[in-house]
Amino acid sequence: MLLTQGRQQLDLTKRIFTIVASLLVVVAIGSLFKISQNVQLSERQNIFKEVKNNVLQAIHKEIDITVDSLNSLSALFQASDSVDILQFNSFAQQISQPNYTVRVLEWAPITSHTDRAEFENKYNLIIEKNIQGDTQKAANRSHYAPIRYIYPYRSNEAVIGLDVLTNSNRIISMDNVISSGRVIASAPLKLIQDNHSNLGVLFVSAVFSGSTNNNTNIERGRSDNLLGFVIAVVQFKNFFQHISALETGKIDLFV
Repeated sequence: MLLTQGRQQLDLTKRIFTIVASLLVVVAIGSLFKISQNVQLSERQNIFKEVKNNVLQAIHKEIDITVDSLNSLSALFQASDSVDILQFNSFAQQISQPNYTVRVLEWAPITSHTDRAEFENKYNLIIEKNIQGDTQKAANRSHYAPIRYIYPYRSNEAVIGLDVLTNSNRIISMDNVISSGRVIASAPLKLIQDNHSNLGVLFVSAVFSGSTNNNTNIERGRSDNLLGFVIAVVQFKNFFQHISALETGKIDLFV
């Protein structure tokens, strides 16, 4: 009888041990799973931070390249009394090669109303955008800044003659561009050359014949030493496609 009681106690002890051991195993597995989840989450967060930093650095680099390109283009027009289309194209080709984001480089000289007819006979009708965003013949003003040169020409010719002084202040303030003496970026806008289907950003810089801005006021009919504007139209679609290819296997980038 004692033997039987001893066996029952032993069996009960085994069952309790088995249950406790099973619970410990479950807790251990759960802990390991949680640790694994935390490790994977931490790894994913580190990968995201790494890619984010890489993308931000690449964006800043592209912006710096764009600003340097516009400053170089400004210097070209400051250094020469006359820049023809061949000189512009050759120079624009050289400075635009390392950039993934610049779609087109443009030159828009200040043109007085008295010179409007000559400009339109030689180049193109001076146009502006209406409220709907469509182009129309520009209204009479004392001065214009119509786009004369563009590089590349193909697929961008629709903007020839567009008066950049008529850009909406919601997009970019040309007064700020003139007064700042720096490269100013616009808000995103739909591009005329793409039938308003693709977004772009304008980087614009005023070009002066001297080293300083003599309080140029176009609206009052004084152009002073303002020669015109150099413009870079930037689109980040190709840029993100390029970055996404570099980050393959780490994270998917969507625009």
